[in-house]
Amino acid sequence: MKKLLKKRKSCNKSKMKNNIKEIARIVGVSPSTVSRVFNKRPYVKEEIVKKVLETAKKLNYSPKQTARKTNIGILIEGIDTINIGEYEKMLITTLAKYMLLNNFTFEIIPISEIDFIYKHFYDVIISIIYGSETTEKIKDIKDIPIITINNPIEGCFNIYSDHRQGIEIAVDYLFSKGHKKIGLFRRNSSSWGSEERLKGYIDGLKRNKIGFDKDLTQEEDKNGTLLQAIAKICKKSPTAIISCGEDTVIEVLYSLNLINKKVPDDISIISFEITAISKYLVPPQTTIYQNFEKIGETAVEMVRKIMKGEKVNKEIVIKNEIIERETVKEIK
Repeated sequence: MKKLLKKRKSCNKSKMKNNIKEIARIVGVSPSTVSRVFNKRPYVKEEIVKKVLETAKKLNYSPKQTARKTNIGILIEGIDTINIGEYEKMLITTLAKYMLLNNFTFEIIPISEIDFIYKHFYDVIISIIYGSETTEKIKDIKDIPIITINNPIEGCFNIYSDHRQGIEIAVDYLFSKGHKKIGLFRRNSSSWGSEERLKGYIDGLKRNKIGFDKDLTQEEDKNGTLLQAIAKICKKSPTAIISCGEDTVIEVLYSLNLINKKVPDDISIISFEITAISKYLVPPQTTIYQNFEKIGETAVEMVRKIMKGEKVNKEIVIKNEIIERETVKEIK
C-alpha cells in the first residue's frame, strides 16, 4: 500500500511538472515563469500572466487540482491593495468560523486578482463586493458558482440583509421617541445597498407622515468630506441622524463633536452595529444590526448544498433589528 501511494504521488508530481512545461512551451516562456505566475510572484508582465492563465484553463490544469478539500474564494474590494473595514472584518470572521467548522479551505482575494479566479482554483466564490464598478467585474467570472452577500446580482446565489427594512425600522424607532426631523448620512450613494437604504428612509418617513427634505440626506462624495456632509445635515436642525454603514460611526461622532453637537442631548444618532465596538463607545450606541452570524452561517450552508448538488434557494433575505442603548433621546 505504501509503495502504491508513493507511486501515485510520484505520478502526480510528474504530471504537474509536465503540465507546467507544456504551458511554458505554448506561451513561449520558461517553466519557472509559469510557476511565478501561479505563485503570484511579482515582476511578470501582465500579458504573460494572462496568457499563462488562459492556457492553463484550456489544458484543464491548476496547481491546486490535487487538493481534496472544498476551496472557497472570498472576493473583496481592493484594486491596489486589500481593503478591509469593520464591515468586511465582521463578515470574514463569521464566514471563516463556519468554513472551518465544515472543513472548507478559503482564500481572501482582492478584486485586482480576479484573473486568478477560475473553476480549477476555486469550487465556489463568495463575493462581498459592493462598489458599482467592481460589481461589473464579478459578472466576468465564468463556470463557478458565485454567492453574493449584500449585493444581489442576476445569475448568482444572493444573500442579503433587508437594507430597506433596516432603515424603515430605524425611522419607526426614532418616530416612536418623538423625532420628526430625521437626517440620513450615506457614505457610498451609488451601491445597491445605499440606494435601498434611501428607499427605506423615504418609505419610513411616509409611513409616519413625515415630509421628505432632500437636504436632510447627504453622502460623502469624491469632492467632499464626511464632516461637510454632517455639517450640511445639521444646518437643517434635525433632532436625529441615521448613519449608514459599519465604518462611519466613529467619524460621524467626531464630526458632531467638532460642530459642538452633543449626543444625545443635542442630537440623537442611530448607527450600524459593530459587535466589538458599539456598546463600548461613549455613549453606547443604539444601532441597526445586520445579523452577520446568520448571514455567514447561511452562506456556508449554501456552499455545502452546492457542493452536494442539492437544491439551493437563489435568494435569501435576512431581516435587521434595532439594538437599543443610549444615543436616542426621547422628545416629549
